[in-house]
Amino acid sequence: MSTRLINKIGACLPLCLLGLLTTVGVGRAATIQASSVAYKDVSSAVALAKAGDTVVVPAGTATWTSPLTLSIGINLMGAGTNSTFITNAIPKVSPWGLGAEGTGLEMPPLIYVKLAADNPFRVSGFYFFCNWLDGGQGILVDQYTNTWRAGNDFIHGFRIDHCVFSRAYYRAVKIKGPVYGVVDHSYFIDCAKTVDTYRGDTTEWKRWTPPYYSMGTTNTTVIEDCTITYSAWMPVGVGAICSGGNGGHYVFRYNVVTNMTSGQERDGIDCHGNMNYLQNNATDSRGTMFFECYGNKFYMASDSYRSMNLRGGTCLVFSNSFFGAAFANRMVLDEEEAYSTDTFGTLRTTWPAQDQITNSYFWSNTLNGAATVNVGVWPVEAARIGVFIKEGRDYWTAAPSSFSSSAIKSYAPLIYPHPVVFSQDTLVKHVHF
Repeated sequence: MSTRLINKIGACLPLCLLGLLTTVGVGRAATIQASSVAYKDVSSAVALAKAGDTVVVPAGTATWTSPLTLSIGINLMGAGTNSTFITNAIPKVSPWGLGAEGTGLEMPPLIYVKLAADNPFRVSGFYFFCNWLDGGQGILVDQYTNTWRAGNDFIHGFRIDHCVFSRAYYRAVKIKGPVYGVVDHSYFIDCAKTVDTYRGDTTEWKRWTPPYYSMGTTNTTVIEDCTITYSAWMPVGVGAICSGGNGGHYVFRYNVVTNMTSGQERDGIDCHGNMNYLQNNATDSRGTMFFECYGNKFYMASDSYRSMNLRGGTCLVFSNSFFGAAFANRMVLDEEEAYSTDTFGTLRTTWPAQDQITNSYFWSNTLNGAATVNVGVWPVEAARIGVFIKEGRDYWTAAPSSFSSSAIKSYAPLIYPHPVVFSQDTLVKHVHF
């Protein structure tokens, strides 16, 4: 992705939006200008906003020691990735109570989104230093409320765009609950994970009809036109590129992934499997529903050992370009309930496993410019996994339309660019990499 495209948006904002804290009516919405990038000024501006308003943050550098909470759908607009810089220095707490990721000491995200109603929101034009060493995060969108399992608390049409996320430890962006929209035209630099999508377990599975679910529609999270880079700085054995689970689903398209790490067994794109039968797991923890992956470029270091770790759901992976060693770029299919005795108290022995790989297709991918298949079960436990994942029954290496018996015959990708991007961007010419 060209830096010129990001800067073109950022450069246009300050000319007309800088100023003191004021409110200017624009139709039924308003533009509220924060007087600086300092947390107190931005939070004061957000407090004045109503649903649909825009809060503009000017150029500057600031260190935040509290998370900024968005409880209504607004547009939070920085002055551009080369102008508005925010560092995460929020003290760790245990647990911190805003979608905590565990029971230990954790640093909250810079921006915490939990909306009371289905209002779209947007965050654009920021450079976020997430603070790896202290476990820093970027943006958490959390619709896990007391009613989310009943299918409430949707967010449709969110957008996180033209941002830089640097050195996020847990993840740069995490989506929890039925939150649908797009992450686009952003850079992720040395982040343990870039975007996580975790939905609503069985509630989410029941919301959509198999085998298509909501594939090819806007009822998911789409990550498009982003650049994801791992440098030699990265610690060994940390995280995945993107991840989904708990009924999660996402689309990963027209992105560039570059792994330049040394001695780094970088885990690939992840689709988590069913966790209902984890030892001591008393909660409803379903697997990934579906994953669409196309039009991407993957440059994987020789120390990588897979580009994808697909442990469940329907996976459609096509028209991607891989570069580097075949071993480093392989797409691995897995079923942990077949062998992971340290995780699952009772292993499955008969097909099918719950939420396992099914109706999955891999086609028109290339490795170093030549056609490639490069997909198969996890080789370490191939004998056991082969009971659950078989080519010609659970996955195929051709387009679904080429099989008369295919359950998925008329799949079509979502229109590009994402409709939210198309409706909001008038200054950027959309091009593929």
